[in-house]
Amino acid sequence: MDYKGSDLTIGELLFALHAKVIDLSEMKEPEFQQYELEQYMEKLGDISQSLKRCFNRAAVVNRLPLELLTRVFEAMQSERPSKKSSRVPLTTTRQTRRFPG
Repeated sequence: MDYKGSDLTIGELLFALHAKVIDLSEMKEPEFQQYELEQYMEKLGDISQSLKRCFNRAAVVNRLPLELLTRVFEAMQSERPSKKSSRVPLTTTRQTRRFPG
């Protein structure tokens, strides 16, 4: 991909963006309208979601064979207690705490 800044690493881009936004936030006269800033914040949200997907894909568990993962999850499902047995009975009497003196 060829675009301005494509030679920079993600870290370098983030550092530059952070520095630019700090400078922007310290300006006495705003350079942008609110609607423009809102668009930038939405774009940052999209970028954040993409980074989270990359983070999840980089997890070690994702390098395991699908067959092994399937067996692990099937085993976990079979060992899971039923919903009926996991319910805790509620008491109908009200308990009050008594404080001395």
